[in-house]
Amino acid sequence: MNNPTKKRKALIAVLAIGAAIAAALLLSERSGGDSDLPTFTVAEGPLTIGITCAGSVQSRDKIVLRSELEGKNTILYVVDDGVTVKAGDLLVEFDAATLV
Repeated sequence: MNNPTKKRKALIAVLAIGAAIAAALLLSERSGGDSDLPTFTVAEGPLTIGITCAGSVQSRDKIVLRSELEGKNTILYVVDDGVTVKAGDLLVEFDAATLV
């Protein structure tokens, strides 16, 4: 850097950077600095995420059951709504006395 022009440009760059830093510090002190901001201590631990939502559930496969009995039929038993059933479980029981 023997050239006086290069030295002058370097000096101007250093002064500009210094002025920018000084301006930033002055502005942060005028605005109260960080003293008004809340601070928190960070600690490692489990992260629990809970989600609450509303909606409805519908069956993907729908099966319609129909009675093959003719005339009036009396139902003695119907499985409760929402009960999980397996193959072979009794769903509906008709009064057999009227079927004869």
